[in-house]
Amino acid sequence: TEFPFGFFSKYASYETDDRFIVYPKLVRNIAFSEILRRGERNVPLAVKGRGESFWGMREFTLGDSPKSIAWKSSARQGRLMIRETEQESEKKIWLDMGAASEWMALSAEQTDAALSCGVSFLEWMFHQGYAVGLTFENNAFRPAANRYQLRSIYEFMAGFYAKTAQETARGKSTFVDGESVDLLALWKGTN
Repeated sequence: TEFPFGFFSKYASYETDDRFIVYPKLVRNIAFSEILRRGERNVPLAVKGRGESFWGMREFTLGDSPKSIAWKSSARQGRLMIRETEQESEKKIWLDMGAASEWMALSAEQTDAALSCGVSFLEWMFHQGYAVGLTFENNAFRPAANRYQLRSIYEFMAGFYAKTAQETARGKSTFVDGESVDLLALWKGTN
């Protein structure tokens, strides 16, 4: 430890047969909000369901949530009325790692920096309420808004080797069904 003054360092080393996964470094000081222009709200689907946009009014029935009661309309009608809302789509984003040939042109330090930028971006988008996904040629992690998904993506990125990826690549991914961000362009935009 270097606490409190950083005068001394102490460490211990030992041999082990255990294997460890080292994730790319999270970089907290990248201002992704200045780089990206994303909508803050979910998108209405024009279907009745859970959401914030007004859909219509109907009479209260057994099993309805009391939180949905429209008290002013109920007072005017003389009976309990429910405010229905419009279903909204989940905010989701794909991080597209691009082609293996683009990664082959990067040095090891540049590859680490680009992967760190990607991990940091996914973490930031996750905390903004987005379901996050990743695509790289023939590999895809569909967007999901849970920590298990992030861990799966981070493990893929931790084991990423451009040379191996190029040998196993079968072409551009066609999995993306929503908004996509190019990782290498994002990384270059943060430098």
